[in-house]
Order: sequence, then C-alpha cells, then structure tokens
Amino acid sequence: MSILGISEDYLSEFVYGGVDGIVTTFAVVAASAGAGLEAGVILILGFSNLIADGISMGVSAYLAERSEVDQYRKKRRGVVTLLEKGVDKASKTISKQLKKYGFKGKELDKAAATIAESKHAVDFIMKEEHVLAEEPQDASMIGFVTFVAFMIFGLVPLLAYLYDFATEGPTTGLFLQTSVLAGFGFAIIGYMKSKVAHAPLVNSITETLVLGAVAAGAAYAVGNWLEPLFLG
Repeated sequence: MSILGISEDYLSEFVYGGVDGIVTTFAVVAASAGAGLEAGVILILGFSNLIADGISMGVSAYLAERSEVDQYRKKRRGVVTLLEKGVDKASKTISKQLKKYGFKGKELDKAAATIAESKHAVDFIMKEEHVLAEEPQDASMIGFVTFVAFMIFGLVPLLAYLYDFATEGPTTGLFLQTSVLAGFGFAIIGYMKSKVAHAPLVNSITETLVLGAVAAGAAYAVGNWLEPLFLG
C-alpha cells in the first residue's frame, strides 16, 4: 500500500525529510526577504542550501539506519552462537523471558525447551531479550528517500523566485507567493504525517503550518533586524 505514491514502509522517512527540507529552505528565503536581498541572491542562497543540506540529510539518515542494521546483525550473530552452544544455555535465556508471561515450574521448562529447539528460537530471543523484532530497513533506501523528500519539498519555497527569474517578471509580492506555496507544501506534509502517526488530519496539518509559520517568521524578523547592521 502507498500514500501519494510513497510506500508506507518509507513514509515516515519521506515526511521527516520533507519537513526538514521545506522548513530549512523557507527559513533561508524568509531571512533573505527580510533582509531585502535581491531575487537572484535568494535563489543562490536557497539552491546552495537545498543541495548541501539535502545531501547532509540523506547521508545522516543512511548512516543512522546503517548503524541500526549493524547492531541488529551483531546481536543476531550472538544469539545464533548461543544456540549453537546447546539447547540448555538457550533455554535459560528463554526461560527468563517466559517468566514475564506467567510460566513456571515444569510448564516453564517444557515451553523453554520447545522454543529453544524450534526454528523460531533466534527470533524469540531477539524480540524478547534484545527488543529487536525484525531487521531494520534498507539503509540505502532510507537515505535516498530522505534526500528525495528534502529536495522535493525544499524546492517549493524557491518556485516563485525561480519562475520570476525565468520569465523576468515583476519582483514584487514574491515572498507572499512563496508563503502561499509553502503553505500548500506544509499541508501536504501534514496530510502524510497524519497517515504515519494515525492522527487527526486537521491537527497534523495545523501543526505543520504553525511550525512553518513560526520558523519563517523568526527567520524573516532576524533577517530584517540584521540587514541594517551588516548591509547598511
């Protein structure tokens, strides 16, 4: 199953990358607009930030997921080694976990031995002892999805300026147009976020819109405040 063409397996990463992308770029545009910078300068700052931060986000997501994969596989090798040493040692580990579910006495010993001898022994110990139910997702795909989401949504705040530059149109009202486009972008992310968190749609959209407004408002104010200090 997919939502807006994105597999549910990677939807949370897509939302994470999208939120960071649009907030980061919108903040750069807002600060630049607040400082009264020209559209061309805003595009240079926006695109350089978009590409650099997009790569950084993708690599960071990849490395974080890769670390989890390595940890999972290391723990699993340890469990396999434990089982190879014999059923008795594995049974002790399994017995400790079964006690949490009310097993005791001969019933506990029988259940532990049965699980230790079954093909599910590794999975049981991984889940109960190490709280690792399944191997983490493909790290490369996680990094790629995060990067793509960052680039797609991070581009939204630059569209008005990009269109103005391409058509050589009037430069007035560009930040207002950008704010409207960013609002649509935040609404889409809010919709996807509601699917990930199984939260009310209105609440999710409102949260993302408020996040964007606060970040952009703060950036605009800082840019406007610093402009006379550094640009005279």
